[in-house]
Amino acid sequence: MASPAGWPTVVMRQRKADLAGIAETLKTLPFDDPATLHLRRYLVVRCAGYLESTRDDCIRRYSQDKAAPAVASHVASFLGTGRGVRPQQLRDAIGTFSPSWAGDFDAFLAADDERRGSELGALVASRKRIAHGDGDGVTTRKALDWYGTALAIADWLILRYGPQPSP
Repeated sequence: MASPAGWPTVVMRQRKADLAGIAETLKTLPFDDPATLHLRRYLVVRCAGYLESTRDDCIRRYSQDKAAPAVASHVASFLGTGRGVRPQQLRDAIGTFSPSWAGDFDAFLAADDERRGSELGALVASRKRIAHGDGDGVTTRKALDWYGTALAIADWLILRYGPQPSP
């Protein structure tokens, strides 16, 4: 998926590969293995973190490519400050660049009978429960489904914010 302009970045590709490694390991563990519960939780937390870092990396790179250095620096100062990845939070971030992009993102989340939007909301809610000491209800199937959703959303962001082909 790398473009000639080095997009997505090496760091972004490595994060995705690391996440894939966690998901693949989870698939191999027996359900009753004590490590399975912990790895399911870890995958959920990492999926949400992957979306956050991808969103921030996309915005940072897009700003660097399109804006004056002072503007790009200003935009970057707001990144990595704990903004979450609930569907509305992502939509709001995308909408600051273009209302039509926000509409496209809404359509992307609404595809397949609102499945992506629902799964993203469930992923974020589960991450919050895990952070507060809960999360035993996360099944391997849910964790892997949310992993797929996180990949799809991150790929959408990478394509939207990445270098656009010249006409």
